[in-house]
Amino acid sequence: MTELTSDDTATFHFIDGNCDAVPPQGFEEFFGKPPYYRFIEPDDKDKEKPAEDVLSRIRDFPECETPEQTMRELMREGVADSRKSTDTAMNYLFKVMEEQGPFDGVIGYSEGATVAATLLLKEQLRSEEQGVEPMFKCGIFFMGWPPLDPKTYFLVLSDQSERIIDVPTCHISEFFLSLACPSPACPPVICRSLCRRLENAEKRGGVAVAVMESQVSIF
Repeated sequence: MTELTSDDTATFHFIDGNCDAVPPQGFEEFFGKPPYYRFIEPDDKDKEKPAEDVLSRIRDFPECETPEQTMRELMREGVADSRKSTDTAMNYLFKVMEEQGPFDGVIGYSEGATVAATLLLKEQLRSEEQGVEPMFKCGIFFMGWPPLDPKTYFLVLSDQSERIIDVPTCHISEFFLSLACPSPACPPVICRSLCRRLENAEKRGGVAVAVMESQVSIF
């Protein structure tokens, strides 16, 4: 980033989430000093007995045979509905784009990656329905979860949805090199599935770049 900004090759605009946040238990030091923000929160957070926030399930991340099954298990019954909050976040970001843009690309990490990918799909939908030309020409996602459907705000999973982001994107994730000692967030079956996807990415019209580390930290 320093190299890109030093000669004005690129400039970066950082956007805080529009909701206050509390880090999941055990992750407090990872996020640095407060205040903390997020883009998406439970819609019923102000109720006396709100539904379970998906962030509370991170410490007990499920292990299933495929990434899609893992995400379905993570979002199983009992997780708080966040569709109103997601729509509020999309409107908030469109306002930022209109008032502080234009921007050539979007970068997101973790929840920010999901929000950024959803925003790209939302731009595509707006273009189809309203004829508004999309602003972003590319996206970079670090350690992200799947995007949300721009109409329903449910997860877009490859085994049940045909939605595809139509601008170039780069997805960066880290995992242990050894399948015998994988990351807790990437069990062996998912590591193998990821390897197969990387091997087949070029056949599907994409280019896969894998950076192998002997050991990495996963948060």
